[in-house]
Amino acid sequence: MVLMHRSVRWLVLAIGFVIVAGALLLGSRATPVSAHPIYSGTCGACHSPDSRIQVSATPIYNSGGQTTYSFTITPPYQGIVSYRVSSGNTVVVWNYGINGTFTVPNGGSYELMVVVKPDGSMGGSATTMVYPTNPPGQPTVWDQSHVEVFGRCSDGQVIFTVGNLGLTMNGTSQYRIYVDGALQTQGGFRLGPNQVQTVTTPGGPGNVQIQADQRPLHPAGDMPSWTVSGCVFIPPDLVPTSLTAPTTAIVNQQIPVTWTVQNQGLGDAKKSSWNDRVYLSADPSLSSDDTLVGTVGHSTILMNSDTYTATVTTSKLPNVAPGTYRLIIATDADGRLEETSEANNTMARDIQITASDLAPTSFMPPAVGIAGQQISLVWTVTNQGNGNAVPSWIDRVYLSTDNTLSADDPQIGSLAHAAILADGDTYTASVNATLPNVSSGSYYAILSVDADARLPESNDSNNTAVGTIMIGAPDLTPTNLTSPANGVMGQQIPVAWTVGNQGSDNALPSWNDRLYLSIDNSLSSDDAMIGSLAHSTALAGGSSYTANLSPRLPGDAVGSYYLILATDADSRLSESNETNNSTAVAIQITAPDLIPTSFTPPSTGITGQTIALAWTVRNQGNGNATPTWTDRVYLSTDNTLSSDDALVGSLPHSTALVPGDSYNATLSPKLPVVTAGSYYLILAADSDSRLSESNETNNSTAVAIQITAPDLIPTSFTPPST
Repeated sequence: MVLMHRSVRWLVLAIGFVIVAGALLLGSRATPVSAHPIYSGTCGACHSPDSRIQVSATPIYNSGGQTTYSFTITPPYQGIVSYRVSSGNTVVVWNYGINGTFTVPNGGSYELMVVVKPDGSMGGSATTMVYPTNPPGQPTVWDQSHVEVFGRCSDGQVIFTVGNLGLTMNGTSQYRIYVDGALQTQGGFRLGPNQVQTVTTPGGPGNVQIQADQRPLHPAGDMPSWTVSGCVFIPPDLVPTSLTAPTTAIVNQQIPVTWTVQNQGLGDAKKSSWNDRVYLSADPSLSSDDTLVGTVGHSTILMNSDTYTATVTTSKLPNVAPGTYRLIIATDADGRLEETSEANNTMARDIQITASDLAPTSFMPPAVGIAGQQISLVWTVTNQGNGNAVPSWIDRVYLSTDNTLSADDPQIGSLAHAAILADGDTYTASVNATLPNVSSGSYYAILSVDADARLPESNDSNNTAVGTIMIGAPDLTPTNLTSPANGVMGQQIPVAWTVGNQGSDNALPSWNDRLYLSIDNSLSSDDAMIGSLAHSTALAGGSSYTANLSPRLPGDAVGSYYLILATDADSRLSESNETNNSTAVAIQITAPDLIPTSFTPPSTGITGQTIALAWTVRNQGNGNATPTWTDRVYLSTDNTLSSDDALVGSLPHSTALVPGDSYNATLSPKLPVVTAGSYYLILAADSDSRLSESNETNNSTAVAIQITAPDLIPTSFTPPST
C-alpha cells in the first residue's frame, strides 16, 4: 500500500484580525472596513537570513467598488523601499515609501511586493496577496478557514479525514473521491476550528483519491488531495501453540489454565476485541455441549508472527462423573476475526477429573431420650472416593417415625465442615441435639452427610445412617387444688395444690405453676393471673409435689368466680399430654362498702379553735372491711371534696368491720385559720381507698358550718404623762 500526499503551495500568512475603529471617508459614501484579515508575506530572498523582512497589508475602507489598503514592513527600515501592486502581468500601482496606502478595484486578487534596497545589513523583497471585496452576493473576504485532508488504509477500507485548521468556515465546501481517476462519490462539509469529518470508502488494489475545496478567496486557492494505493485486506491466522493446565482436578474445583497464541497469518489481527475461551469436553473436539469454564478478552493488535500468552482461573469445574476429560482452548472463539484458516483455532489436553464419596461409617444415637431435652449425637464419616472433599458441606440429623428420610422429618441437629477431607481420610463429629415435643414412643435418628448435596460425589446414595431412639416424656397434671370458698375483694387468700407426674420420664426444671381468676372454669387469655410459683427441682415419673401460695384477689371483682391452677403454664416442658395441665375451683368474692350514716359537727366555730366532731360509719357490703383504713375530715368552701380542701383531722381504724356492723368515732381537731364565713365540714370514710369496696362513691358526707373570727379593739390606752 502506497500513501501519496498532494504537493503544497504555501504563502506565509498571519492568521488574525485587525479592528479598525472609525473610517477614512473618501467621497460621500465610504464604507469602513472592520474585522478584515491582515495579509502578510515574508522575504524569500534576503541578504541576511537572520533579518527577515515582512510586509503586512490591511484593508481600511472601500468605496465606489474599490478597496484601500495600508501596508507596513518590518523590521523598521530607513532606506529606500519601492512597492508594486499587480494583477497578473498588469501593474496597478508602483511607488516608493516605507509605509503607505494603495487602492485597487474590488474583485480578483492582487500581489503586493515591496523591495528593500540592500544597505549591508538587509535587503531583498517580500510579497503578499490581497483580495478586494467581491461583487454583492459573494464572500467579500477570505473566512480564514484552511482545509487539509488525510487518508489511511484499515482492514481493506480507506478512511479519509477532512479537517479545518483555520477559523470557522462561512459556507459549505465539497469533497470528491476518485477510484483510479473515476469519480466514485462526493459530499459537502462545513467545519469549525480544528473540526474534522471522516469519510470511509472501500479500498482496492488501485488508487483511491480524495480532493477537497478551500473556501473562496483562500490565498492558496488550491484543492488539497490525498491518495491511498493498494488498500486490500490481508487476514491474520491465530493458532494456539501451547496449553498448560493441571493433569488432575476434582469437580467443583477452580484451576489455572495458561496458553500461547501466535498470529501465523500475513496480516495483522486488528479487530477491537476477540475472545479466547476454555472448555471442558468429554473428547478432543469442541462441540456445542462442551462446558465453558473460562474466558479472556483481547483488545490490542496482534501483528503477524507475534504471540501472546494468557492465563485464566476457571470457574468451578462441573459436576461430572470421574474420568478422563479434555481442556480445550479456542482462540477467537466467537469468530470475530476473518482468518486465513478457521480450522486451527483450538488445542486440547487431557485432564483427569476425580470426585469424593462421603459415607457415614458409624452413628450411634442414645437408646432413650426425653421430649424437649437434649441428647448427644456422635458419628464418623469416611471419604471413600478418589478425590478430595472440598468444603464447605453440612451434616444434618433428623428425627423420623420410620427409617427413611423425608421432607417432613424435623431436623434436630447440624454441623458444618470447613476443612478438606482427602480421599481415604475420616472425621468424627458430635453435636448436642434437642428432641422435639413428640409423643412417647420409638423413633429413628437419621444422619445425612452433606445433606444439602454441596459436594459432587461419585456416589450420592450412601450418605445416610439410621439409629433407633426411644423417646419418653413427663406428664404433669394437678391432682388437688384447695382454696377458701369465699374471699374478700382486694384481700389475700391461702391456696394449696398438688401436681403429679403421670409420664414415664422426669420433668426437668424449670417450669412455672400459675393461678388465675376467671368467670368460668376454662382458662383463657383474658383471665387475670393472681399468682405464680417457679419450680427448679426435677420431678420423676410417678412422683408429685405440693405447693401453696397466698395470692391477692383483684380489687375490682365481686361475685361468683373460678380459681384456676395451670401447671407448666408456659409450656416449657415437652409433655406427652398437654391437655391435662389445669384444674379449677369455685370461689365467691365479697366486698365491704363503708358509708357514713351520721356526722354531727357544731353549726359554728371560731377560726383556729378546737371543735368536737362525732360520726358513725356502717359496712353495708357483703364482705369484711379488713384493717387498716383511715377516716378524714376536711374544711371546704363547698360540699364536694377536692384536692384543695384543708385537712382538719384524721382517725385510723385497726379493727375489722363485718357486713352490717357500724362504728362510732369522735375527734376534737382545731379549725384551720381561715377568713370568717360559710364553710362545709366533709367526712371521708376510708379516705385513702385502702379498702376495695363494692361502691367507692358513697364514702363521704358534708355538713355546713359558720366560722367566725375574734375582733380585738383597744378601748383605752393611758401612758404616764411624764
